[in-house]
Amino acid sequence: MAKNSINRGSVANDGTGDNLRAGAEKVNANFSEIYTAIGDGTTISGIVKFADDSSTVTSISANGETLRVLGGNGITSTISSNDLTLAVDTAVVLTASGSTTLTNKTISGADNTLTNIGNSSLSNSSITVSDGSNTSPVNLGGTLTFAGTANEVNVVENAGTVTIGMPDNVVITGNLTVNGTTTTVNSTTIEVTNSFTFEGTTSDDFETTLTVIDPTADRTVSLPNESGTVVLQDSTDTLTNKTITNATIDGATGTINLTSTDNRIRSSYAGTGALPSNTTYEGMFAWDSTGNKAYVADNAGWVKLIDENASVGDLSNVNITGVADGNGLIWSSAQGRFNVGALPSTGFSIAMAVAL
Repeated sequence: MAKNSINRGSVANDGTGDNLRAGAEKVNANFSEIYTAIGDGTTISGIVKFADDSSTVTSISANGETLRVLGGNGITSTISSNDLTLAVDTAVVLTASGSTTLTNKTISGADNTLTNIGNSSLSNSSITVSDGSNTSPVNLGGTLTFAGTANEVNVVENAGTVTIGMPDNVVITGNLTVNGTTTTVNSTTIEVTNSFTFEGTTSDDFETTLTVIDPTADRTVSLPNESGTVVLQDSTDTLTNKTITNATIDGATGTINLTSTDNRIRSSYAGTGALPSNTTYEGMFAWDSTGNKAYVADNAGWVKLIDENASVGDLSNVNITGVADGNGLIWSSAQGRFNVGALPSTGFSIAMAVAL
């Protein structure tokens, strides 16, 4: 309540002031408030109570006791005239504007926000990037770049996620080593420059290299739908159940040894001029498809073979040039052959002519 003042009037006994009863009521009201404020409403206690943040209460007598305000760690108190000053030692207590070094402190990231901290103010102001052999520092706040290699490695960044992968078409400029027991290649075409090298079951210094002669056009080699062993040009192998079509067998020392039946080798030539060298193929049988004659090669030349349809003139020691009706064969010892001539009318028998 506001303090009650007794109205004394303007001048003495002018009848405008409070009467005795009204003045007494104001005096009583003022004292009741004082007794209530510093007492129990009836009796003045003469003490002042103080409480701290933990609700601890202490009382100070208003009759001459002194309340001391003491500073704690990093806080000092001073009184000057009617002023009580509490000062904070910024070396001990953290303030909003002071510079303080914190030691052995834990700052909760959930309840605090650290801003404007320069990288140079941190003990570890960078991270170290290594490829296993070389290392480089990257400052905090700097940029760490992941670089790919054209046609080999792709690097894509999206919303903070870095994806490292291989492109659809990969070109490897160095050597590629694939370890394991199974390698699966799902491709329509595999292009290999130069050669394939196979180690074999035993890992040693001996390998098998699969290579090709430099092609002059596109070539296709098809492997049959069979299991077996590949026969090489320079290897010695036995072929079983094979059919060789349009083949040329050529060699100075090779032999053909056939002991089975129903074997066929065609050796026909269009005219004797097409026959091969008799000295190279001595003993060879050939058929002249133009003259319909059979020949066998001899070191001296191609010898015509006599068959049932042959003429007696096909014999090398018979000359039937100019033959006419009634002629016979007459031996000429000087020429070493039979010549055509008229048979003598006497001294000649049919038997002799037939024998000749």
